[in-house]
Amino acid sequence: MAVTLDDLKQHLNVDFDTDDALLTRKLAVATDMIKQKVGGFDKFDGTVPAPLEEAILMYAAHLYANREATTFGGQAFMLPLGVEDLISTYRDGWTY
Repeated sequence: MAVTLDDLKQHLNVDFDTDDALLTRKLAVATDMIKQKVGGFDKFDGTVPAPLEEAILMYAAHLYANREATTFGGQAFMLPLGVEDLISTYRDGWTY
C-alpha cells in the first residue's frame, strides 16, 4: 500500500485507536479508487509519486469525514477537487 494507516492518522491528526478499522477500510477504498483512476501503480517502478499519495490521503480523509452518500440540511460533497488536480497528470486518458 502506498499510504499506511499511520500516515492517514497523522494526516487527520487522529491520536486514538478506536477508529483504526474504519480508517483502514477508508484507506483501502481511497487507494483502490486512485489506483483505478491512474491505471494502476505498477508503472511507477515500486514508488508511488508523492502527489498520488497525497491524493489517497485527501480522498480517505474525505471518506472518513463524510460517511454517507448524501447529507441533509447542508451541502452534498463531491470528490475534493484537489484530488483530481493531484492525479490529473498521472491518468491514463480522461474517462471516469
